[in-house]
Amino acid sequence: MSKPATEARLAAAAKGFTQVIGRGNAHIITKDPSTGKCCYDGQVGGGWHYNGDQETDTAWQAGTAPWNWQMVKANYNVFALSQFNQGQIIKWVDPGSGQYVTFQPMALQWTNNLNQIQQISMPQSVAAQVSDDILYWPAAYGSGRNFRYQASPLRLNKQLIIDSPSALPTTTYDTLELNFIIAVSSGVNIMVNGAAWNKKSTKDTVNSIAFQLPGGAVLWSFAVPTAYDSSGTIEGSITGSMRLKKRGNSLYVSVRFSKSWIDTAVFPIVIDPTVDYQVGASGNDCMWDPYGDFFSTYPNLNMGGRSKFAVRFASVTIPDGATIDTSYLSFRYYSSSGTPPVCTLSAEDAANPSQITSCSDGASRTLTTNNIEITSPTSGGWWNSDSLNTIIDELMSYSYASGSAMQFIVVDTLNSSYGAVSSYDHYSGYAPKLHIEYTEASTDLEPALIGGKLIFGGLTLNGLVGR
Repeated sequence: MSKPATEARLAAAAKGFTQVIGRGNAHIITKDPSTGKCCYDGQVGGGWHYNGDQETDTAWQAGTAPWNWQMVKANYNVFALSQFNQGQIIKWVDPGSGQYVTFQPMALQWTNNLNQIQQISMPQSVAAQVSDDILYWPAAYGSGRNFRYQASPLRLNKQLIIDSPSALPTTTYDTLELNFIIAVSSGVNIMVNGAAWNKKSTKDTVNSIAFQLPGGAVLWSFAVPTAYDSSGTIEGSITGSMRLKKRGNSLYVSVRFSKSWIDTAVFPIVIDPTVDYQVGASGNDCMWDPYGDFFSTYPNLNMGGRSKFAVRFASVTIPDGATIDTSYLSFRYYSSSGTPPVCTLSAEDAANPSQITSCSDGASRTLTTNNIEITSPTSGGWWNSDSLNTIIDELMSYSYASGSAMQFIVVDTLNSSYGAVSSYDHYSGYAPKLHIEYTEASTDLEPALIGGKLIFGGLTLNGLVGR
């Protein structure tokens, strides 16, 4: 979904909500001028607008030499070359500061703790196939080893897709390593584990790597790298590590994953060293289970499978006293196993809930009294929950006119079957969405004399006229 605000606006307009009355980082509010009713559409994530009120469009467009492709209708700009082995094929630019980072795909290889190397492939001479917001290079690292860049409103997903176990040569080494040469503009510091990298020594980290201006502002970051397989299960995902190093005059970042996970994975598998703009919104959806496992960067959210998950909408703007007419959550189907169970969907009973950061934190949250049953389908694309009206009516005792957060929590009954939906970290365009249609409370506070009765804000006062 390369144009989230546009698509939400057009869908609302088709129902009569043709007038835009509010815009935000991850929402748009429209109004039906004939009825006065309003509509809020929001999504986990952000980056719906740039330059104030311009609607983001992350589709790749023809570029200007030397670039073959560009994406410049968002809060960040990206420029790309078509040939995968052409060198620094991606340039990421912050339009406000002009600072940039470039990426050059390098070797895919096996390695071990002695830094011995068994090369699998260097980048091949393959031209990009372009589809909307995706640049895709089939066989970018040889047969069965494909690569794509997918631009979304707050992040650039860099994904190596390995089709089958036979696409990887046998080895005695224990780590798969994907390398990039990076170059940054002179005003950027590379921050590792909270400290500036000296661009000389080798640094390993299991945390994100931030690109920071001298004043401290973080422009973008390497998110913690994740690999995931096609099973859709919690066990089908693994967090990797990153290594920064200097070789000759070049700076390298290496993304590393354990071969032991690859040996048991369900193929195809995806190696995902994502780049976030201004740290993005990862963590506004998360999942945890009763065994102490917590996931805030997992590609899917399971309805079932012994899991609970939360989706948080950071800025929900509904005027005090509004009547909720229609409301639901929208999810994008990801995968399923067995017959998905009936789960319970509630909201967190709080005025402005924060992100959940651990299993114990999730267990400590107070839920609304009202809830609904929810069951994932076993196929398809986008689908909607049943009505959330009673839940949101309960939440309306808090003030959402200023744009406070709403957080919804789905609880499983410890069933091993599940239906999975896409998370923000799978692809931000497929992150969960919230839709609310509402009627504002009457604002007519001027008294009127009608039929000998005084009408004040809808309240009739008898016996006072003429005294």
